[in-house]
Amino acid sequence: MKPARMAAMVLTALFLFYPLSSGPVFRAYYTTSTHGLLGMPSTVQEFYLPLVWISKCPPIGKFFEWYITLWMHGIDPNFAN
Repeated sequence: MKPARMAAMVLTALFLFYPLSSGPVFRAYYTTSTHGLLGMPSTVQEFYLPLVWISKCPPIGKFFEWYITLWMHGIDPNFAN
């Protein structure tokens, strides 16, 4: 396989899995920490900070709100309110 094709595949995978990994990570910290999402280590918060920035755009923000709420369903009924 050509290096350019391999690089394109890796970048595509990263762009897909990076935002999609936020749901399971947020759920894990929300359910295991006594401080909920505020209990995340600063390295995890910094890792997901670009997603926070990009979610300020209304269409993208609505998607992330829906996606995170989907992962939090059944844990805290007031999470999305």
